[in-house]
Amino acid sequence: MVSEQKTWIVFDTNFLMIQGGKGISYSSFEFSQDFDSIKEFIELHDLSEKIELATPKIVIEELKTARIYYYREDSKSMENKFKSFSDLDSALLSIPRTNPDYKALLERLIDAHLDKVKIRIIDHPPEKCFKSILNRAIDKQRPFIVTDNHSDYGFKDVVLWESILNHNGLGSYGKVILMTGDKKAFDDKCSYEFESKFGIPISIYRSKGRALEEISKYYDVVLEHTEYLKFAKSNYFRETLEFNLTSKNKITLDDEELEIKEYSIIDQFISLTEEKDESNEKTGSYIITSMIKVYFEENGTEREGEVNVETCIDEDRDVQYIRYEPDLI
Repeated sequence: MVSEQKTWIVFDTNFLMIQGGKGISYSSFEFSQDFDSIKEFIELHDLSEKIELATPKIVIEELKTARIYYYREDSKSMENKFKSFSDLDSALLSIPRTNPDYKALLERLIDAHLDKVKIRIIDHPPEKCFKSILNRAIDKQRPFIVTDNHSDYGFKDVVLWESILNHNGLGSYGKVILMTGDKKAFDDKCSYEFESKFGIPISIYRSKGRALEEISKYYDVVLEHTEYLKFAKSNYFRETLEFNLTSKNKITLDDEELEIKEYSIIDQFISLTEEKDESNEKTGSYIITSMIKVYFEENGTEREGEVNVETCIDEDRDVQYIRYEPDLI
């Protein structure tokens, strides 16, 4: 049975950050590909109303700090490389300089991206939580941990955790998922604390695959359909429909062939179903149902009508046939 309860997915820094600063474009701001994959999955399966994405404010601040660090390091490295050529008489090189206004630019880029991906920002824990944070540090309670090299390892994780625990509105969710690469800090003790306080299950994953599996089970989604849905909602499929329509000149109504004047695609994707043969056995292919509007003339009167379209695609997403009802020829 499909769950009607909402899910809250919270992202830690190490899940959102493009690892090691590799592949960073300093003129834009993005989250990791894993985040993009989860968001795309949610949108493909029409789960945006049931799943909310969120991240604590301290995560955004940490991402900002890391980006500025990488920017300064790369600027310094680039400047040093240019200097090694600048003394050549024939060199026509302008040594790049660090942009002193990059921090302000970055803040604008971050704000724009947050607005684009529609992720909720969880406020810092209130001041009253300082005692709780202090006690975690003193008693080394999770997610605060001690390692051989760091006696204060996990302070950011504590702030992140307290931000979640003190967020208003958790009662409106049936499930919480925390995406983090730090399973050592966020262990079963954290899960027990959360579930004891709110009576809501929380799953802690470092793998997007595990998260997507849980979402699929919770909302009765067939994971294998994802690539077919992606195809059905793509520009390529829309172009395929449009190209096929260019060869259709008439619509058949009551055994009469009427000339088509114009057409428009109302909805390129309505549903996706597995094709079955006459014995009701699955063929391995899928049927994409679409809807188009056709404009034609009948007895001197301009008319319009909706046409149901069924496109059959195989496992490689190659089109096997396209059928129209009423028929187009």
